[in-house]
Amino acid sequence: MIELLAPSFDKFSWVLIGAFILPVLIWQWVKRPKNFPPGPVGLPILGVAGSLINRAEVSLMKMSWTHGPIMGVKLLRKFTVVLSSVEAMQNALVKQGHAYAGRPDSIMFQAFTGGRGVLAIDGPRWKENRRFGTVTLRKLGAGRAIMEERIVDEAMYFCEALQIIQKKSFNITKLITHSMANVICGLAFGERFNYDDKRFISTARALVDWFNDNSNVFMLLVFAPFLRHFWPFTNAVKSLKSAREKLYTMLIPIIDRHRETVDDYDYRDFIEAYLQKISQTRDDPTSFYSDKELLGNVRDLFVGGTDTTVNTLRWTIIYLINRPEVQKKIQKEIDRV
Repeated sequence: MIELLAPSFDKFSWVLIGAFILPVLIWQWVKRPKNFPPGPVGLPILGVAGSLINRAEVSLMKMSWTHGPIMGVKLLRKFTVVLSSVEAMQNALVKQGHAYAGRPDSIMFQAFTGGRGVLAIDGPRWKENRRFGTVTLRKLGAGRAIMEERIVDEAMYFCEALQIIQKKSFNITKLITHSMANVICGLAFGERFNYDDKRFISTARALVDWFNDNSNVFMLLVFAPFLRHFWPFTNAVKSLKSAREKLYTMLIPIIDRHRETVDDYDYRDFIEAYLQKISQTRDDPTSFYSDKELLGNVRDLFVGGTDTTVNTLRWTIIYLINRPEVQKKIQKEIDRV
């Protein structure tokens, strides 16, 4: 009799265990942090990640039609707030920018920055580097008439390159990238590179192309860093590091040349200004200024200033191609000025 009851007892035990665990799993699935915005529940483990594989921006916008412009979602194991209206973005990122200045610490940011620079850090070191960079770039002409002159000069080289191509169809991304990179190079280390400089073209395009080609991979690894151990994500991390090192092979010799000619009382570009600051704070044990930070800041200035502007101009050109009447308005304004 006892032997007959034993199997029944085992099944009953599993039912009890399941009855206890299942509500806990459901609670873990549906619970949200305190004051978390409304949003779709998603699937267990995945959250809404499965819906974002193709055209994530479109999927999130459709979700916001139901849940509002400030929406809370779960991407794998990370709770994320999605802003989908201009008003929400301005309130959060402009009016309360100090509260949203940080970036998530991820394997991809570490692979790119090595923990140096201003793109992927926060706290006192970020504030000091950002303050120094803002003040220095303004002194060098950012936001002033002298910067406009530099951009106009580079635009002339850009137009000359277009005239050489004449009426042949081509991908304009390479020329835009080169021209924008030259503007940044003028600020960062006082140099510009010819449009036929293959080494510079390869270096400037390497990181821009990586982010354009791997944006979905980048974001997925931010939310699921364990995937870096699996193909094809391992290759993505390696290729990002390779693109970064290619940029370093160009920047390090330039920094070394500046080190030999730096003036203690004046500076011509960002590198010289930073080298001065390193020299001035060398005996301060609390100083954040160092050669590694300099390399990180110049890298971020080069990549951040190039990538965002190039993509903005590409979209602008696509828009203008499809709206010739807007082209005419812009041309009239240019002629009038």
